[in-house]
Amino acid sequence: MRWELAPLITGLAACSFSVLPSAAPGDAAVADAIEGTPSTKRRVKLTFRNSTRDVALDDFAALVVIDATKIDYGLTAPDGDDLRFFDRDGTPLDFEIDEWDPAGTSCVWVRVPRIDASSDTDFIYMHYGDPALAAAENPAAVWSTHTAVWHLAQDPGPGGLGDIKDSSPAGRHGTATAAMTSADLVSTVIGKGLHFVGTAGTGVTAAAVALPTYTWSTWIRGETAPVTGSAIHQPLSNGDLNFVLSWDHNQAVFTGSAAQRDMSTWHGVSPGPLAAMTWYFVTSTYDGTSLCIYVDGGNGSCTPSGMPLAPTGALSLGLVTNNTAAFKGWMDEVRISSMVVSAKRNNAEYANQRASAALPFVVFDAPEILP
Repeated sequence: MRWELAPLITGLAACSFSVLPSAAPGDAAVADAIEGTPSTKRRVKLTFRNSTRDVALDDFAALVVIDATKIDYGLTAPDGDDLRFFDRDGTPLDFEIDEWDPAGTSCVWVRVPRIDASSDTDFIYMHYGDPALAAAENPAAVWSTHTAVWHLAQDPGPGGLGDIKDSSPAGRHGTATAAMTSADLVSTVIGKGLHFVGTAGTGVTAAAVALPTYTWSTWIRGETAPVTGSAIHQPLSNGDLNFVLSWDHNQAVFTGSAAQRDMSTWHGVSPGPLAAMTWYFVTSTYDGTSLCIYVDGGNGSCTPSGMPLAPTGALSLGLVTNNTAAFKGWMDEVRISSMVVSAKRNNAEYANQRASAALPFVVFDAPEILP
């Protein structure tokens, strides 16, 4: 999200219109012949590929990745203020611009009410090119089912209070420690993210939340593979006891694992070995009986566990709870929810966020010219 820290809701009424088929972004001559003046307004059909999953994706925050092959940046307003999204019936859709770069790639999250199960034909529309429109982002609506969503796209130096913005309705904004600098904001998987250098006291803290059930996810890349016996390095910790992602640990069961503590003991579950210098999409869920971890949209591993205890400290990224040791690596897109995401939905989130040109989750049609 482009928070206005320094130089980063409304919907449009549905209307009927006729469009010219398969028009190119710069093909204003046809509109000129019809209207007398060139039209800058464009509509693009976005189709979702969900045929491999027999589950509908309700209230799905879809990542729409835009570049000059998909949009005519020359027709867009500064900062993408004229961008709009609509369901097939004309209903305006909530969205958040994570990053807007007219010279490169832009990342936008759109809340889609439903993507049909086993379908490669469900679609929405993206509109742009209307100079009369003002900005209409609504991040809190996009992430209304979440407890925290950190895109980690803000400058962490010099550690201003609440600088690391939470896009969820909770507004659980994080604070980078004084040891972090502007150089720690780097390009990652989806726009910008944070690099943690691994020195003591380097990371981000925010208010923890007690969650009896949950899902958390993040993109993570360690400078070294997880190691047993060296120290305890936790890229993600919800007040230590409620849930934890451990990278290095003194006990093998918690190395490269998701963990939580119930009334009796600690429980940990590992997805298997994790390599150095490799991006992973890691998700963990707890449904009241089983603690699970998933990597890159896979089937996951689970272990029985009682209800996690309430957090005893701050929620932290890159830090252990006492701030004495830190994770060395990169993180992006940290999400926390009280809802339990299914393995198939988690697979769809991975497919959407890690989509390639050869295997896209969102397929763009050619732009249509609107009158």
